[in-house]
Amino acid sequence: VSQSRYRLIERIIGKSSNPGDVVLDPFMGSGTTAVACIRQQREFIGYEIDPFYYNVATQRIGEAYGTVEEASARRDSAA
Repeated sequence: VSQSRYRLIERIIGKSSNPGDVVLDPFMGSGTTAVACIRQQREFIGYEIDPFYYNVATQRIGEAYGTVEEASARRDSAA
């Protein structure tokens, strides 16, 4: 993901939501929207059916939270 695409997504989220809001990304891909949400204190719901992109997104989300285990724990506690 290019840095400019991330910045665009980050700006859109920042302008269209407030901290604590939930952002839906039904076509999650590599998790750019989720990472932008985490960094801006937004919650997110994302769907990805492709196993490759699911794994990429899981890794990126884990890195944004600090660890993959922490991301998995948050996911499991929300279920």
